[in-house]
Amino acid sequence: MSSPLHSSAAVLNTAIPEAGIEDAGAIIGERSSNSNEDFVARVAIAAVFIFLAVYTWGRWGNIQIDCGREVYVPVEMLKGRMLYRDVWYPYGPLVPYLQALLVWIFGVHLNSFYFAGLILTLSIAYLVYGLARRLLPAVPSAVVSIVCLRQGFGESIFNYVFPYSYAAVVGLVLGLLSIYFLFQYVDTRDNRRLVFAGLASGLALLSKHEFGAAALAAIGFMMVWDFVESRSVPALFRQAMMIAPGVLLAGLVYGWFLWRLTPDFMLRENFSLSPNSPFMKTIGPRWIATHGFQFVPSQMRETFASVVFSLGVWFLGAQVFSVTVRNRWMLPVSGFLLILVLIGGGLPFDKAQIPYGLSLMVTFPAGMYWIAPVILVAAAAGLLGREDRTTREVIGILTVFAMAMASRVMFKTIRVGYSVYYDPALFIVFMIAVTATLWFGARRLLRIDRLHLINCFLIVDAVWFLLVPFPTHINEVPVETPIGKIFTHPAEAILVPKMISFVRAQAVAGKRVLILPEFPMLYVMTGTESPSRWYELVPGMLDSADEKQLIADAESQHVEYVIVTNRSTFEYGYPYFGIDWGKDIFSWINSNFEQTGEFGKFARSIDAPFSALIYKRRTTPAANQPRVLNQ
Repeated sequence: MSSPLHSSAAVLNTAIPEAGIEDAGAIIGERSSNSNEDFVARVAIAAVFIFLAVYTWGRWGNIQIDCGREVYVPVEMLKGRMLYRDVWYPYGPLVPYLQALLVWIFGVHLNSFYFAGLILTLSIAYLVYGLARRLLPAVPSAVVSIVCLRQGFGESIFNYVFPYSYAAVVGLVLGLLSIYFLFQYVDTRDNRRLVFAGLASGLALLSKHEFGAAALAAIGFMMVWDFVESRSVPALFRQAMMIAPGVLLAGLVYGWFLWRLTPDFMLRENFSLSPNSPFMKTIGPRWIATHGFQFVPSQMRETFASVVFSLGVWFLGAQVFSVTVRNRWMLPVSGFLLILVLIGGGLPFDKAQIPYGLSLMVTFPAGMYWIAPVILVAAAAGLLGREDRTTREVIGILTVFAMAMASRVMFKTIRVGYSVYYDPALFIVFMIAVTATLWFGARRLLRIDRLHLINCFLIVDAVWFLLVPFPTHINEVPVETPIGKIFTHPAEAILVPKMISFVRAQAVAGKRVLILPEFPMLYVMTGTESPSRWYELVPGMLDSADEKQLIADAESQHVEYVIVTNRSTFEYGYPYFGIDWGKDIFSWINSNFEQTGEFGKFARSIDAPFSALIYKRRTTPAANQPRVLNQ
């Protein structure tokens, strides 16, 4: 009978002499029967979670960019505006409705979103621990969880607590949950677990499409694996019926929106990454390539070399320690080496920083994606060691899910940016490779001593991930807003309260304000709304017809003021609104409005502090003569 998800496959502390290369993967799938290990690991994860939550409180996200959408959309839905039709939204419909429920119950306050994000973050930490624990000992599994926590509490828009998109975080949770249930199904053959896996994948599709697609790819792989082994068409049909409810649910929900709003409107006017959207017809392909989905031979060679170097260093370290360091000194010596590397990284000498730079490559190589297909083929061919059939299937499921989910960042897997949402499963696969490499590198030791070496190395690895890069605060100054406190940059902390007062004063006077290009949270803070379904703009988002429609919306709503911030969109390759993109809209502003003031000293450069221009509608329209915004 196959083992359940957390059962013991073998006793780890059996004294066995040196093993050969066929034993390299023998540690994979083995879990200690001592529940104290799991308890200590889970407590450590909770402690790291609490520390990072307190240390980074209120510093997640960005008061201007993206995160404001996550507050604005549910607030507008509670006012009766229909998602997609009345409010532009680029992802699945599940999360906005959940957010609307959250706001309806707890009110429009940043703390409501913070606490929901904290629950999601802790869920991710324990889900990846549970998945890793099916295949790895407690310490390597805890390292995976700690890495996810360190990523999840990032002080930028790429975090799990107050992110650029809660759809990405919820999609990640549901994708991991689907794989967790799938692991349980493979281990126990409890049909309910497969139903739950299908439902979770369907809900992931309704959150952010790629997470649901990755989960369904893993389910499909499991079905093919089982069919190849059983050759049973009825069994394959039963499995298809068990996952059908989740897929059908997603299909019905999307089908309803497509019926109400037409496929062209949904795909072209909302889903930015659909082939027919203005974004994908212009800068989308280049934007996707810059984030890792590209096949440049030189980059592929570099990333492959990085992962080979990483595993080689892990192997060499295990060999050296197993020969030269006594058992009781392994952890102190590993910690001492970590201290030396950290000191070197802080010195102003280039040569002293070389070990620091190499350590970054060893612990989190940009080319870890290469490992997944290798392990998948090895699992399918039975080359990983002495794993049973069930463990091999579980490894295959994990690698397929990891490859599908991380495909968007396959050659740019880093600990910041979009990668933090797509790399958790891939990092489990990497940790499988590291653990197997250490196990084989320390093959001269007895079994219990090999496990001790792995634990020592990876405890120090966990400390490294917590300290590097050192968690210094990016957003330093708190700003009190009508919806709560958020930390931001000094210029924003000074100017945002003034902007709130200005917009509120105009609202009291019955005058509409249009805010461009991207500051949707200001609408929420002032209790106002965008005069158009588009409440934020980025390069490539609108074509010429869409820009004309936004202008028509603004005219029909009798916009009296326009605020233009100096938001730089350099990440899209078109830095400045009104100069590099959005020219039709700016021409309309220039023809119908005049500059009457500014917030701060307006300047356009990537390092310029936050500022904004105020435009007031002219009493007499000016000649339509193009000019550029203040530099």
